[in-house]
Amino acid sequence: MKKFLAALAVAVVLWGCIAGISACSYEKYHKISSVQEMYGIEGGKNYELTCDIDFAGQLWSPLPVRNFKGNGHKICNANVNGLYGDYDNKAGFFAEAYGISNVVFENISVTATFPTSAEGIICGGIVCGYGEHYGSNSLNLENIIVKNCSIVISSLAKYNMYIGGICGYSSLETTDCKVENCTITVVAAKSSNSWLHVGGLIGNSYNKNISDCKFINSTLNCTGLSYVNVGGIVGEMRNGGGNILNCTAADNEISLDTTDGAYSCRLGSIAGNVDSDRSEIENIGAKGNTLTVQARQSYTVGGVIGRCLGTVKNSLGDGNSITASLAVNDDKSAAYVGGFAGSNYGSVSRCVVQNCTVKGTQFGTSYQTSIGANKFTSGFAGYSTGSLAYCGINNNSVSGGLDYSFTPRQDCIFNCLLDANESEWEKVINNLNLDLNLWSYENGLKLNILES
Repeated sequence: MKKFLAALAVAVVLWGCIAGISACSYEKYHKISSVQEMYGIEGGKNYELTCDIDFAGQLWSPLPVRNFKGNGHKICNANVNGLYGDYDNKAGFFAEAYGISNVVFENISVTATFPTSAEGIICGGIVCGYGEHYGSNSLNLENIIVKNCSIVISSLAKYNMYIGGICGYSSLETTDCKVENCTITVVAAKSSNSWLHVGGLIGNSYNKNISDCKFINSTLNCTGLSYVNVGGIVGEMRNGGGNILNCTAADNEISLDTTDGAYSCRLGSIAGNVDSDRSEIENIGAKGNTLTVQARQSYTVGGVIGRCLGTVKNSLGDGNSITASLAVNDDKSAAYVGGFAGSNYGSVSRCVVQNCTVKGTQFGTSYQTSIGANKFTSGFAGYSTGSLAYCGINNNSVSGGLDYSFTPRQDCIFNCLLDANESEWEKVINNLNLDLNLWSYENGLKLNILES
């Protein structure tokens, strides 16, 4: 027995040493100080920059890393081409990563075509295609700036696809990131059962928070699969949670064309689809964006959020232009468009839409007048079964379908300010109990985060 215990003790010590060596090796960061050292990156290792890296127009192929620290430096002037993965399913400067932080990507061009053989999670991003959370070893996506970059993705594959200005598919927290003066173009194959998720920053965020992020002066163009979610910050928040906090989208052009096959699409300046009633969205602003949707049979489009199941507070849509139309315009087509949300099944409070233009689809073969009709165009929510409390609208233009200044159903409206006169609107902060730390009124109502 004593010999057994002694042997066991030795084994434990040896295992601890081995584990320690492995952990040390895992945490080690390899320094990069030249383009040549970038080309020497090996998968499964951590790296950090010691200086700016200028590719001077050279080609770069996607590679995986564990974690990558930019230390405030930038990577610029690279042409990224090709795919990575056993199934040719990842595209981006980095194919996949556990985390990326404190780095600027400037003048990066990403081009990729996913073949019919591509399988699994098909994803692409200017920074990385796939971001995977790996416990305490993950850096997450932190303090990343992407400017003057482009990504052009086409796909012949008939699988779900995730594309983002930073990351396509992410189970990482996203904090203090910005995409500015960029172009995102996606053309996807028609399929009867696949989804396309596209975001100005993140295509699909899997149960993680997005906070203090911006999508500015950029263009996002999509030609969709069968089902599509598109948003300026994120295409879809999914899987039971994940919050959007302190984020803005301003002066962007976002367009979606699904006339050649898609059955359903959701689009918003901030998020296309918030698919969880546990998600919280607060202090988000969308200003000066142009949203254009040409859908085949149905759409859900909002100036801020396309479809929402979560809880939204203290948020603003200001000066956005939203236009949505249907290629197949019959009595079975569903079409919801609103200045704030296309459809709301959650709880929205202390939110405002002002100075917006909202245009929806006129009716097809017959004119429907009941509340159960399926084409609604509204100043605030295209359709809502969730609550709308202490919300307001001002100086909006609404036309198309059954048009409402606020929302079709009146039984979900509580203490809202509708069509206020000028003197009433000047007191909007008090009338709607808006948070004085987030809002101000000087020559009009302002959400402070949009002014910074």
